[in-house]
Amino acid sequence: MTVRIHTLHLLNFAKRRHSRPELSEIEVSTIACILNLRSRAPGFSKSLVAGRLTNGSEGQLFAYRYYLSAHLTRSVYICFLAYASTVAMGQSSGAQPVSQAQSTTATSGALPVYIEEFFLSEAVRSEENGELQLTLSSTAFRGRGSVMDGSSAGLDIEYGLTDRLQLGLEVPYGIQSRPTSEIPTSWSTADLSVLYQFIRGNHPFALSGALGVNAPLTARGNWSYEPELMIAKAFGTLQIHTSVIPELGGGDSSLEYNLAAVRPLSHHFFPTLEFNGRWNAGVNSFYVTPGIYKHLPNRLEMGLAMPMGMGRFSSPVGAVFKMTWEIGGDKDD
Repeated sequence: MTVRIHTLHLLNFAKRRHSRPELSEIEVSTIACILNLRSRAPGFSKSLVAGRLTNGSEGQLFAYRYYLSAHLTRSVYICFLAYASTVAMGQSSGAQPVSQAQSTTATSGALPVYIEEFFLSEAVRSEENGELQLTLSSTAFRGRGSVMDGSSAGLDIEYGLTDRLQLGLEVPYGIQSRPTSEIPTSWSTADLSVLYQFIRGNHPFALSGALGVNAPLTARGNWSYEPELMIAKAFGTLQIHTSVIPELGGGDSSLEYNLAAVRPLSHHFFPTLEFNGRWNAGVNSFYVTPGIYKHLPNRLEMGLAMPMGMGRFSSPVGAVFKMTWEIGGDKDD
């Protein structure tokens, strides 16, 4: 009887503590397990009485320890019940974990924007209405006469006219370039582009299309056109992006095709993995590009990647650095 009273008092306290009017199935089952132990209570009392009457101090000590062990078991059981109730309340009424919330968003609404840019690939996204994005980039490759050989820096400006329509201006600067490289010579060209995101959600996939025009800035530049097709799909918190970008005109045609993946980690880190293919002037090159981005305050984003060549005409290793800064638009990072 004493055990039941203590149990009910503790359970009533737990209910008042969590402001819950009813008990869950696990709590009811636990209460039943606790109260079923009361069948041992007569044995405890009998052992205690027998110890006092027949076994003297040793019997009393044995029975007393036996009784306390059973009582402690009940207390631990009740504490576990209270803890389980607390965890259940926190999980049901609190905020969702980041990965679960992002997964829900990815499957029910617009595709979440984890990063603004991949390193050598294109991300399926567009700037929001009135949002301006500035991107500084730098690349360095060396060896084997591939289309990526050389070093360059660039400034990329993107502005959202609507939530789907975006204008872009990219001004690359070729620090070092080779005849087979796609890197321009000095300030020789500027890339003007228009992008439209046809499907923003994840069903069946996110889809964007763009058209870029490379305008010559000097006599060393050539006119060329770059139609782009970009598709992305989310699998839980993992996103897969693919893009195909041919370049037409301007002498030799070229083709760029990419497959990239990104997944969020804790502390605002976003590791990426890309497979990048390039074809230019009859030369094919392939790269596997692991990288990582870090989100910083004031809507800054910085990342570093290390492309590794996988073919005979691919540079053995390279380095890519990118930093983006967003201004205006929706500020809910």
